[in-house]
Amino acid sequence: MNLGITFGTSSALLVCVSIATVFLGAVLKASVAVPVALLFILAMAAFVAALVCFLREVLLAVKSLVLA
Repeated sequence: MNLGITFGTSSALLVCVSIATVFLGAVLKASVAVPVALLFILAMAAFVAALVCFLREVLLAVKSLVLA
């Protein structure tokens, strides 16, 4: 499975959405602190999940490596 790539891409998209939310809040003069904080927390959770999945995939690949 490519869960590491999926979580990494999701993290990047969540960061982009949080930045867009900050700009929209500034343009509309609206308070967007809570949505931006939630988006950023979700982005960091997805990033941590991506790193864990990549580590698992690398360890699996090294374990299956046969050195002759």
